[in-house]
Amino acid sequence: MIKAVLFDLDGVLIDSKESTIDFIREAFKHFNYPVPDAKDFIPYMFGLKVREIIKILLPSGASEEEISKISKYGMGLSEKYVGRILPMQNAALVLKKLKKRHKIALITNRGKITTQMILKLHKLDIYFDLVIDRDDLKNHKPHPEGLLTAMRSFAIVNLENAVYIGDTGVDVEAAKNANIKSILISDTKEDFGADFKISHISKLPFLIKKLHKDHLAHKITI
Repeated sequence: MIKAVLFDLDGVLIDSKESTIDFIREAFKHFNYPVPDAKDFIPYMFGLKVREIIKILLPSGASEEEISKISKYGMGLSEKYVGRILPMQNAALVLKKLKKRHKIALITNRGKITTQMILKLHKLDIYFDLVIDRDDLKNHKPHPEGLLTAMRSFAIVNLENAVYIGDTGVDVEAAKNANIKSILISDTKEDFGADFKISHISKLPFLIKKLHKDHLAHKITI
């Protein structure tokens, strides 16, 4: 029986790729570094922290000081581009359906300010019983602290009663570290070892219903 459905934010409920590309490109331009082209942002990067993305995009040999400088400036710009972030199609509808029977939590590596801005902007905040962002935690995904905190808050003792939905290997690893099932939302062939995989969030209520009733133990893709 599924009692708690835990969500990642970026790539699951919202599409923030263009926003991320824009503020990182502006940060590079500000410090007179070669501005990366949009095609340089490989899909797996969007599951990483901004600092890690910048480190990959910088020329080899960039110092930790340079990486920190650009990262700090880029993160400061992120609020400027929040308006360019869009909700995933059917995200609100899916949350509304799931909230009728389950506790709903958000666990994201995004900071508190932009998390709250995004949720309020797209009226997604009304669906969550709990929101845990980067600023609430000492350890970030793939560490399980955020997921375990949510389960404690919901008094979840049986780990079969919770599931985490993400879009990257980091999310799958976080779920494994918390010893709960993972659902990956991706239209690529890679599943990162997730327990279940769906191509779009609109398919989530059907899968959660099956998990809730059938206690599926085997990996499936729908």
